[in-house]
Amino acid sequence: MKLSIVTSTYNRIDLLSRLIESLQHQSDKKFEWILIDDGSTDSTKEHIKSISEQFDFDFKYRYQNNSGKHVALNRGFNEANGDYLIILDSDDLLSTDAVDKILKAFDDIKKDNDIGVISFCNQTLEQLPIGNQLSGFTCSQLDYIYKYKGTGDRSEVFKKTIYKEFRFPIFDNERFCPEALVWNRIGLKYKTKYVSDVIKYVEYQSDGLTSKIIQIRAESPNSTLLYYRELFYCAIPSKDKFKACINFWRFSCHSKFKVLNKNLDAITGYDIVSIPFGFMFFLKDKYLK
Repeated sequence: MKLSIVTSTYNRIDLLSRLIESLQHQSDKKFEWILIDDGSTDSTKEHIKSISEQFDFDFKYRYQNNSGKHVALNRGFNEANGDYLIILDSDDLLSTDAVDKILKAFDDIKKDNDIGVISFCNQTLEQLPIGNQLSGFTCSQLDYIYKYKGTGDRSEVFKKTIYKEFRFPIFDNERFCPEALVWNRIGLKYKTKYVSDVIKYVEYQSDGLTSKIIQIRAESPNSTLLYYRELFYCAIPSKDKFKACINFWRFSCHSKFKVLNKNLDAITGYDIVSIPFGFMFFLKDKYLK
């Protein structure tokens, strides 16, 4: 068995060193690291080239014009050859036994074809928990969030059959797609096993996607509206459907209604009631930054 680790990076040379160190210190080296450089303008390419010969694990470096993390991940999925795959951001690092834990966890479920994903716990660099870290059960990712009220950032590891099947949708002139859009699609077909093992330590950067997510979603309206529209049709509580509708109209306003015909195939009661709330949030985004 072998693990593929996919990283998308953009001008993060100062953070890649500690990520690489965590890979070098893995107790199990049955993995490949695929680094997709999303058009970095710093010295990432030169630095990686100068040190890659020292790596004692399989490694691929690919450069692309700046297109967004979702495009980079699609390319990483295409390049991957492992039996399983995990996404590792450039500001993350793995525990020294992460690969070992992942491979053992999948070995335990190798006869269960319904489970396509194993979700591990993350912690901060100070080894503090992120969210409630619910574990010990198997369900869809949607049920984990909306039924069992699971919270916090986790690390999903996918079987090859999944990462070869699912891709992030790409729209012209958009550099963002919510990862949850694809995770939700996977959850409609495959179950996820939630375990308590910690395999990754994360640090959220001031210039990262999370820090300016409203602006980023507004600048990629097709992907954003597709995410909220699909979420509305999932089996989630009514109040969450209502929130999805509000956000749909909120970002429809940001998009100047250019994509409504593609995403709004039927008007519902939720849609009608949520329109003024969506417009209110749009005004808040635009004028109260």
